[in-house]
Amino acid sequence: MRNYLNTLMRADDTTHTLVLGDLNDEPQAATSQILLGAVDADVTTADHFDYVRLYNLMEPIPGRGAASNDKRFLAEDDAFTRIYMGRGELIDHILASKGLLGATAELRNNNWRLKEVHSLVASIRGESIGDRPAERNGKTRPDHAPVYARFEFEGGE
Repeated sequence: MRNYLNTLMRADDTTHTLVLGDLNDEPQAATSQILLGAVDADVTTADHFDYVRLYNLMEPIPGRGAASNDKRFLAEDDAFTRIYMGRGELIDHILASKGLLGATAELRNNNWRLKEVHSLVASIRGESIGDRPAERNGKTRPDHAPVYARFEFEGGE
């Protein structure tokens, strides 16, 4: 998938790429990191890897310097999409190219195209799963929380 994305993504702010779904891995897993692409410690400046980098909207987006400068769209207590053995896991992701977030100058001025990100965790509270998937047979509620992101572009959303 990463190799395929490298052929699609271009070095301009108008090439927009979204990858979303249940990756069955948390953000810091090696497979997730490979899919994200080259490390970028600061989304508000340009570097030569920006055009192939994806940003996980479910995680804080890196800002200049300390972690306190990172841009967080998802509330910390909503930063999971499934409950496994009573522990929240973030395994459903929305990955976006930098152009979808905004141009470098816009990001520096805190003028993001990305307006909100949500994990609807209230829909799965009390739906912890275990090591026996068959126990979920017949359940009417999903074991994953729906996630969404809203972007705003000139001329509307």
